[in-house]
Amino acid sequence: MRRAGRLAAASRGLDLEVLETFPTFAYSTVKGLKIGKGALECAVCLNEFEDEETLWLIPKCGRVFHVECIDAWLENHVNER
Repeated sequence: MRRAGRLAAASRGLDLEVLETFPTFAYSTVKGLKIGKGALECAVCLNEFEDEETLWLIPKCGRVFHVECIDAWLENHVNER
C-alpha cells in the first residue's frame, strides 16, 4: 500500500487515523459480492477493476476505489470543513 500517499493525504485532508480504518481488499475476493454499491470500476480513473488489484472501500459513502487513485485524489482535494 502507498503509505507515503496516505501520509500526505492525512497531512492535508483526512487524519491518518481515519484513513487507516478504511478497509482494503483484493478485488478477486469480493467481485461476486454487492460491496461498494456493486461498483465494477474506479470512480476516480474509471478503469474496471482487475482481480489482482487492491481496492479501498470508503464506508461512509460505500464507494470503492483503487488504493492508488483515491490516495492521489485525497492528496489533491482537501476538505476545508
